[in-house]
Amino acid sequence: MRNDPFAPVERNATSAVAAPASGWTAVAPVPENAAPPPVRHSRLGTPSQRWCYRNASGKLLFIACRFDTDEGKQFLPLSYGRDEQTGANAWRWKGLPEPRPLYRLDGLEAEPKAAVIVTEGEKAADAAAAMLPGFVVTTSPNGSKSARKADWSPLSGRRVIIWPDADEPGAAYAEAVMQCLAQAGAASVSVMRLPEGLPAGFDAADAFAEGWMDAQLQALIQASDEAGVSVSASGADDGEAEGAAEPKKQRTKKPSAFDFLPDETEFWHDPDRESHVTYPTGDHFEHWPVRHRFFKSYVAGIYYEKTGEALGSSALDDTIRIMEAKAQSGACYPTFRRVGAHDGDYFLDLCDQDWRAVRVTKGRWTVGQFPHVKFLRSASARALPEPQRGAGYRDLKPFINVGSEQDLMLVTAWLVAALRPEGPYPLLCVSGEQGSGKSSVTDLLANLIDAEIGKKRTVSKDERDLVIAAKNGHVLAFDNMSSVANWFSDSLCRLSTGGGFATRALHTDNEQIVLEAQRPVILNGIPDLTGRADLSDRAIAIHLPRIPEEERQTERHLKEELERMRPYLLGALLDAVSEGLSRRASVKLANPPRMADFAEWIEACSPAFGWEPGQFLEAYRLSRTDAAKVALENDPFGSELIRIIKRHRATGFSGTATHLLEVLNEHAAPAIKNMRVWPSTAATLGTLVRRAAPLLRSEGYAVTDSRTAEGRMIIIRPLSSAHPNEETGV
Repeated sequence: MRNDPFAPVERNATSAVAAPASGWTAVAPVPENAAPPPVRHSRLGTPSQRWCYRNASGKLLFIACRFDTDEGKQFLPLSYGRDEQTGANAWRWKGLPEPRPLYRLDGLEAEPKAAVIVTEGEKAADAAAAMLPGFVVTTSPNGSKSARKADWSPLSGRRVIIWPDADEPGAAYAEAVMQCLAQAGAASVSVMRLPEGLPAGFDAADAFAEGWMDAQLQALIQASDEAGVSVSASGADDGEAEGAAEPKKQRTKKPSAFDFLPDETEFWHDPDRESHVTYPTGDHFEHWPVRHRFFKSYVAGIYYEKTGEALGSSALDDTIRIMEAKAQSGACYPTFRRVGAHDGDYFLDLCDQDWRAVRVTKGRWTVGQFPHVKFLRSASARALPEPQRGAGYRDLKPFINVGSEQDLMLVTAWLVAALRPEGPYPLLCVSGEQGSGKSSVTDLLANLIDAEIGKKRTVSKDERDLVIAAKNGHVLAFDNMSSVANWFSDSLCRLSTGGGFATRALHTDNEQIVLEAQRPVILNGIPDLTGRADLSDRAIAIHLPRIPEEERQTERHLKEELERMRPYLLGALLDAVSEGLSRRASVKLANPPRMADFAEWIEACSPAFGWEPGQFLEAYRLSRTDAAKVALENDPFGSELIRIIKRHRATGFSGTATHLLEVLNEHAAPAIKNMRVWPSTAATLGTLVRRAAPLLRSEGYAVTDSRTAEGRMIIIRPLSSAHPNEETGV
């Protein structure tokens, strides 16, 4: 096999790897309008790795490709050029003429004062760059035997450290590079002294895989400098130069951004293995994902403040990668958005510039800084006012157009529930005709506890948008909905009572955005939005009356008054949360409804609002009954199922899905059976019965299932003959 695949191929060569006709001239850099390079080689297949060689301006010169075959690894260059006979331009599997460019020339140009690391091979160069963010890393094309065929002049006047592979070819490559650099006029050249006992061929890529860190490598580099392994332009060791007037001055290593981070900086990860950092700035601590632009700006700023130099984009990216690695070996903490918990206390992030939060304990709440609670913020999050005491829940009434005391109580309950860091959370469904203030109410309620720019959203296009919104905020608000699609209803139910989401991250093939959480949700529209039985079972439905013309206020006046009252309204809600923490252990509901945790929590908070025991539960029961009626009216199958059970199977039904379908087909009205929603198979029927279970329960029937020798049995029976609160098991 040819030692240098970059060399021109002889005219009589018969290798299928490269046999271009004569008269071909390389064109570099590659024109911007050039055709894309081929993705595979005719014999070797698709490259396992590609490395783009670019000039100092970042323009592509050629591509080095690695192929992993049954015979071992093989490298081929891929360059762009012109056929002098035909004048046609094309990509060819051959290299540029000598002297060939070094790897990562754009990085050398971007960091003119940085010391340079030279490795053997592009893979090792990329690994060294990730481990040594304060250096620029390069190599020559085609590894150990082609060092003298490269153009080393870009390293003139630079301090260079050679990182050789741990074998004889590596030592020979280092020697050849030293001589080339001496001729190129490098300011100094040293060879890294590697630890003894390394496996043969051990290189920078192996060091990266084993987790070598910046500090360990800096020590090896410093030891190499102190050992005096460097060359002058003559090629002789500096330590052996005759008549040297004085020993060579030691050069100070270029500082890393790590050197300037405060001692209190902590790199950590969350349960999803995402990397984060906590660092002090001003008089407070902040928490950010390591890759967040705010933290990147902080790192670049502190580096400039300490050195007077800009941290190049390549060095910054390398630094961030190392920080992410450190975070993965750090502590694991849960993260929170707007509301959090720690040791039984609740916390509300005010999202102000001082990173203050409200700590709510049994019987009291206080405002302060609590850096041990890892709050994350989105760029759109806005500050809440510092809460004040002195208001009650009825002070909310002038700002929301609810039609009754019951609706005001339910809205207040939804707000208090949303201040808990864990669900379940009821879905607040607000309906009303035009001019009833639906959008204003939605905006006020959502921003009262989770202020954010553009809080109200239109319906998500798909589940990915919903997952991203839920991952980056606490309260989700959807405005002006005309209907609730089936997929969206299912997703809202999972956000309400808990469930996992997973969707592919944008611009990736295998990375996922994963979310397993519960979120408070508010949605509004002209029609009733609780048409699906499973959604109505988790909803608080509020209908707003139209605002009479004589009672309308200007938006400016309403906003001014709301801004004045926001601290007091928030304080009233926090008083209730504090009361709930004091009483929740002693509150036990005799007949808990669906969303029992929510109902029990609000009952514990009720004394803070002056509500009598059971007063909220009755309002909640009436709301659920109304929502169930709306769902029943919107579900032709569920309505017909209930009619048939009541009329023909009043004592209940027990049998297979096939048997139940026969019963329904026998008694169903022809107009209903001809509708598309009517089941045609037993499998479809099982799904529809599961969805109709909340409707049956609202009409006094429990739905369960069991498995017998005959198969899966569906059981529908009156609640009077079952547990009063038996939930569906279908």
